[in-house]
Amino acid sequence: MSEPAAPLMYSDPISLVIRRRVRPGQEEAYEGLVSEVGRQMASLPGYLGSGVVRPAPGERDYTLIARFSSAAAARAWEESPRRAEWLRRLDDVVEEQVSFEKQPGLELWFTAPPPSRCRNRRAGKRPS
Repeated sequence: MSEPAAPLMYSDPISLVIRRRVRPGQEEAYEGLVSEVGRQMASLPGYLGSGVVRPAPGERDYTLIARFSSAAAARAWEESPRRAEWLRRLDDVVEEQVSFEKQPGLELWFTAPPPSRCRNRRAGKRPS
């Protein structure tokens, strides 16, 4: 019998994973705003780093991943006036927020992509 998953503790690291659809022609402006918010978050206690997953050619969905040392540190950013102002500035460049997830612990970094997105690097083929 397996043990139930441990509840999210305030000391557990957490990743905020936000996917946004950028308006056509606003990619450069969006990337500038993302760079700016990375610098803002860097001054916060508990901020561990962030990254951006850019869309595939022909697509417009960007994914921003921000890691914090705890749920409390992430919440402090989410509730901050600086974030609220930054979100207001996104209105002109973002068509919509597609998804927002909070991923506890290291799960985000070790979840395999669905098989349809995997490629065999040596053969350049999708797995069967």
